[in-house]
Amino acid sequence: VTTTEKGIYIIPFSIQKIFNPFSENIHSKLAGMYCITEYRPGKLFIGGNKKLLLFNILTNTIEKDYSPLFKNTTITQTLPFRDNELIVATYGNGISLLNLEHNKLKPLIQNNDFISLYMSDTDTLWAGSVMRGIWKINIKTGKYTFIKSFENQTINYIKKIKENIYLATSSGFYIIQPNGKIIIHLNEENKKLSNNWVYHFTEDTNHIYIATDNGLTIYNKKDSSSKFFYDSDGLPSNTILSVYIDKNNNLWIQTMKGISKMILTRLNNPNLKLLYNYSYLEGLVNYEFNQNAHALLKNNYLVYGGISGLDILNPLKIKQSFKPIPIYITSFKKSGKEYTTDTNIIFKRFFQLDWRQNNFQIEVTAINPLDADKTLYKYKLEGYDDEYSEPSNIRYISYTGLQGGTYKLNILATNQDGEWNTSPYYIYIKITPPFWKTTWFILSASVLVFGSIFGFNQYRTYQIKKRNKELEEKVEERTRELANKNREILSSIEYAKRIQQAILPTQQYVQSVLPNAFILYMPKDIVSGDFYWVYELPSQDKSEKSVIVAAVDCTGHGVPGALMSMIGSNLLNQIVIEKNITSPEKILQEMNKGVQSALKQGQSDIKTNDGMDASIVRLFKNGTLQWAGAYRPIVIIKKDGTIIKTEGDKYPIGGVQMDADRNYTLHTFDLQKGDAVYIFSDGYADQFGGDKGKKMMMKRFLQLLQEIHLKPIQEQKEILKTFFNQWKSHHEQVDDVLVIGTVHIDNQ
Repeated sequence: VTTTEKGIYIIPFSIQKIFNPFSENIHSKLAGMYCITEYRPGKLFIGGNKKLLLFNILTNTIEKDYSPLFKNTTITQTLPFRDNELIVATYGNGISLLNLEHNKLKPLIQNNDFISLYMSDTDTLWAGSVMRGIWKINIKTGKYTFIKSFENQTINYIKKIKENIYLATSSGFYIIQPNGKIIIHLNEENKKLSNNWVYHFTEDTNHIYIATDNGLTIYNKKDSSSKFFYDSDGLPSNTILSVYIDKNNNLWIQTMKGISKMILTRLNNPNLKLLYNYSYLEGLVNYEFNQNAHALLKNNYLVYGGISGLDILNPLKIKQSFKPIPIYITSFKKSGKEYTTDTNIIFKRFFQLDWRQNNFQIEVTAINPLDADKTLYKYKLEGYDDEYSEPSNIRYISYTGLQGGTYKLNILATNQDGEWNTSPYYIYIKITPPFWKTTWFILSASVLVFGSIFGFNQYRTYQIKKRNKELEEKVEERTRELANKNREILSSIEYAKRIQQAILPTQQYVQSVLPNAFILYMPKDIVSGDFYWVYELPSQDKSEKSVIVAAVDCTGHGVPGALMSMIGSNLLNQIVIEKNITSPEKILQEMNKGVQSALKQGQSDIKTNDGMDASIVRLFKNGTLQWAGAYRPIVIIKKDGTIIKTEGDKYPIGGVQMDADRNYTLHTFDLQKGDAVYIFSDGYADQFGGDKGKKMMMKRFLQLLQEIHLKPIQEQKEILKTFFNQWKSHHEQVDDVLVIGTVHIDNQ
């Protein structure tokens, strides 16, 4: 590659490690699939939204399209059964038996969502459902049973290993006996899992490797300990979708945003590189992958499906490179001006500077044919530095105030696989000292003046030391005072944070009463002015069972907002639990009276304009939703993507408006299965960021909710959190953030 200013770059043609044999037309037909199953050598069943294809990876052709049989459903998993039959799990339409020869469907279970399948023997099918636990189905008789221990759980993956059944669920990893008795349960609560939502797993002799929604967990069978790995440890993403072990004892990790290889023999050696990541730069077609869209074929090839098509790779042929990467100097400046050379600077190995120019800046580059921004550098100036600098992708090196002498600058860089060069690139830099710093001048001057100044210097030194000691003592005293006060203030705020967290409903309680919900809670400061409140109303009649959920935004943030949040939380406890007021609009009316009374608004010489905005819902198990809002809306997104946004009443809770009775409006909705409900404060949509540093606004926020409302509920939370941090980027968070979401799953 030739350039106008930087010369010629030579980039190897065969740098990509993954070669995809499929055409763009095939990729477009296979994009967005949700499951991959090997049917026969070279043939895969691939299922997705309204699609079921039999694909031949050897001929790069779709041999048969069964999609017309599934026009109104999404295929989530398939399982070959007998010679010409296929078990098909769907989202919404249960499980069917497909006769491949006659193109006929035989329903096994209808009107339920299933996501995983496993045959434990010739007639017994284990089926994992979405939020409905495990079903054991006798295909011959059509009868089925439930395992009650897993009621209301999502079962993402099932596999029989030896005599036991291994399960990946929404509440952790299980090993159970065929009769349903639990042998091992790993979860966040017992600190054995990085996240309770488990997608997949595999094992070897000593370990179980568990893919979760927030990191990779490696469980040691011998001592029952767990190690966790996240994107901060080098993974492409915290969402791990699948794990497989190849014949070279490497663990292949499918994440939401790329593939990673973990060399298991290096697991306990921190001095060796452990993870190697592969993305579109190495040849992958997909930059985002789907749950269940993965398979380890009998020939040990790996297949992954994503939003852009199908990736297939041979793990044994993908090896890391230890080839050193060339390093060059592209610029050398002395005191801000370019160094003049008689040849191209990249060939220059010796630089000489005058003592007046004892500061210099160097720009280096290393030719990384994949991604130059991922190249790391470290350097050491022999004669000045004791150790190499911390690794960084910054290509600029500068030193100032160097004494006269000859220095050797050593530079190391990483190649495209993150491996360091074994031998450094180096240059020599000689700084000529001023004449008064030469040995002969220093000796002569010392002999000449030493006698005359010795006495004065001793006296002056004594006075300076005495004065410096006095100043140091004063500075030390003031420093201690400031440090003590700072610790006291921070300690008080941290204690306030613990109090505030103690008042909020626990995650365990929220999960128990709202298992299909998430709460994204991101305070701007240590303590927050936003708070949430959840309470399940007692009821003897299961059909009347309901939960009240409140999202409240108090005036301000930080300590003042936190004080208001404690008032609000206490008022909700009094109104709902003690007074048994359960209708959302009446709760808001009572909160308004309570805030004005607590702050003596209109009754004191101290003027307080503080108040709250709130959104309160009452969710019934039968799908009825009651809601009222004070300056905050509610958003309902139907299963087909229709957005229903209802605004709250245009007056807050508390504040300077001293009208005694504020009549808030009660709204009632009938939710259908799959409808998503969201209530939130204004902190998310008001955040500044993006490419132009502008406010996100409600329109963009609603578009994001519409895009993710059909995804698993915990994945929605992760997407919202990631999008917010990416949008905010380097900008300061402007307000507390609170988003509560739930998906209705049962109208019974």
